[in-house]
Amino acid sequence: MFNVLQDVIDKVDVKVKTDDLYFIISAENVSVHYSIHQPSGQPPYIHLNLKITGILEEAKHRLSENKMDLYGQAASKDIKERVEALLEKFQQANVDPMGFGLLYRAIHFTNESELKDWQEMYANLKFDVHVETEMKGIGLVN
Repeated sequence: MFNVLQDVIDKVDVKVKTDDLYFIISAENVSVHYSIHQPSGQPPYIHLNLKITGILEEAKHRLSENKMDLYGQAASKDIKERVEALLEKFQQANVDPMGFGLLYRAIHFTNESELKDWQEMYANLKFDVHVETEMKGIGLVN
């Protein structure tokens, strides 16, 4: 999932597992955009948009073409939970492999304290993750 968030790969297989569904998406297009927000009087947060377009390639049960929206929603929910867990894991370990701090310092270059300001902010950041998964079809192996 880290490589997907880094937007360094265009094609990836994404495993989706919910209570009653299991399938693999062959993602043909992945795009990631994020921004840092500091609303007045509210805690800072990172808004991350992840869009995945692909086809269903493997499933444990027969899937229906009529339920593509349902599968996309299930995939979005599952992927969102995994992305949030990964970002929170990075945050708890006090590491920033996503480079959020570089973005912050690039747009907040005011004085020598921006690194310290970022480190304090990063520990308390919230993550606002939005995932949109679009299914183009079923190329399925049961």
